[in-house]
Amino acid sequence: MHKRGLRASIQLMKVALIAVGMVVSLGGSVAAHSGKPDARSVLRQEMQILWTGHAVWMRDYIIASTTGNEEKAALEERLLRNPEDFGFSIARFYGIENSKKFADLLKAHALIAFEAIEAAKSGDKTRLEAADKKWHENGADLASLLNQLNPRYWPRQSLSDAWNRHLSLTMNQISARLQKNWKDDVAAFDEDYDCILMLAECITDGIIKQFSSKFYSPS
Repeated sequence: MHKRGLRASIQLMKVALIAVGMVVSLGGSVAAHSGKPDARSVLRQEMQILWTGHAVWMRDYIIASTTGNEEKAALEERLLRNPEDFGFSIARFYGIENSKKFADLLKAHALIAFEAIEAAKSGDKTRLEAADKKWHENGADLASLLNQLNPRYWPRQSLSDAWNRHLSLTMNQISARLQKNWKDDVAAFDEDYDCILMLAECITDGIIKQFSSKFYSPS
């Protein structure tokens, strides 16, 4: 999907999220239910916005870094703000301390990405391998934390596999862009975006199932 198309998708998601929130606040129903069931739609769209934002801002940063665009610093700042938004979103379910742990790990993921890109640009294989190792260790830590928070619905191995795929596809984008292999670059991002949306669904479904009383009215 083209970058502008993705940004447009984010805006549409935000509009939809606001609309759902307005309906809920007015006591209406999105899916012929009242009260709590509407919260599922709000959470699902919130997670889609956050995870799409992560993918898009990372994509934009990779492009800016590999082409020397002046917007690189602004994109770095925006990408590092995304984990804070994630932390705020899950704090109402898992508390401030755990949400901060998650945000810190996601921020570390972005910082390691910056290292990996610079190493790839300079052709420093040793430095790139070191960054990649740190990246996967960080991914394992993310999977472990989420599994601890929700052992039943967030299996550690499944999360780790999904995150490793995200890392691999991100690295494929970096490599393809540096080689000016635009077709492979676009293909890698398309696959990565699908992976990110799957993660969004996994996180959403896990929260809804774990905290079902917050999302379903008593029968």
